[in-house]
Amino acid sequence: MKEILFTGKIQIYSYDEQIPTKMKCDVLQELDTLTIKLINSTDVFSFYICTISSDDFYILKREQDLIVDYHKFIEIVIKLFHKIQNNLLFAYFVDLKFMFVEKNEFRNIIKLELKFKEPSDIDYKSYLGDVISRLETDNIKLIKENNLLKDYNNNTLHRKLRNLEENQNIHISKLNNLNKQNEEYKYKIEKMTNEIKSLNNQVYELEKENIKLKVDKEKSNKLQEEYLEIKNINENIRKDLETANEIIKKIRTENLDYKNKLEEIENNIKNRQNEIERYEKNMEEIKKKNKNLEEKLKKYVKDNKEYKIKVKDLENEKTNLVRKLENAQSVFNHFSNNREIRDKYSSDSISGYSIQPEEKPE
Repeated sequence: MKEILFTGKIQIYSYDEQIPTKMKCDVLQELDTLTIKLINSTDVFSFYICTISSDDFYILKREQDLIVDYHKFIEIVIKLFHKIQNNLLFAYFVDLKFMFVEKNEFRNIIKLELKFKEPSDIDYKSYLGDVISRLETDNIKLIKENNLLKDYNNNTLHRKLRNLEENQNIHISKLNNLNKQNEEYKYKIEKMTNEIKSLNNQVYELEKENIKLKVDKEKSNKLQEEYLEIKNINENIRKDLETANEIIKKIRTENLDYKNKLEEIENNIKNRQNEIERYEKNMEEIKKKNKNLEEKLKKYVKDNKEYKIKVKDLENEKTNLVRKLENAQSVFNHFSNNREIRDKYSSDSISGYSIQPEEKPE
């Protein structure tokens, strides 16, 4: 028995203009044979067929390097046709070769390639037999469904008529009741209109009173606003007084501190004045001592100057004497022939003499 695995229209791309862009695809399985038909939707007798048995599959597996078995292959083929329907893959039909193509940015990848052929007389006969058997089964189903619908419609019509008659009687009774209620409502409405008129008069009077009350309310609001303003002013004044009192308290405490500090300063000034008087007395005594010392220094300076003058005079005398001795030595050396005398009275011995002033007696 043939089992339909896939049926539906798919988009096909081909360079041949005779091949339509959309074709119906039927995938059938009978025992170990998979049959794929591409049928022209405008011409039912124009179709292409591909049959793959379990033996044919091994040839296809070797040619296209497939790595699945026959049953898994059938499942994958059905998934590929569904992807074509969902525009995830593209179907190309060129030279009776059906290709499942995946497009990307780099290149087109052929997932699977199936070889189709034009149908023979036997294929046409089997195809027509399938079509007739399908039509017969569909016709039988339609006849059964039609009979069921007729029975259902007859039963439902009788029920609906009964329900409508019952509903009509109910509605008539409801209408009578509504008419009675309508008359009662009319009477009530007349009463209500009279009451409304009286209420309108009352409303008019109340509106007048309301206007007066609004005027009084506005006056009271103004008075309340003035009261609130005065209250705010009083609060501000009270706050200012509180701050002023706090400032006065601070000033008083500061004044007390300043008074205490002034007293301390006055006491310090008195103590300093007493100390200054003491220092002045000491300074006078020191000045007197300094005067005596200055007088002594002046005397010492004078004596020192006189001493320096004497030293200079003596040094001058020394230099003169040294010159005279050198001259005398040279004369002596010139006239003396005795070496011993020359050694005794040499220039070195003469230079050993030093003429210096005597030390100042203490």
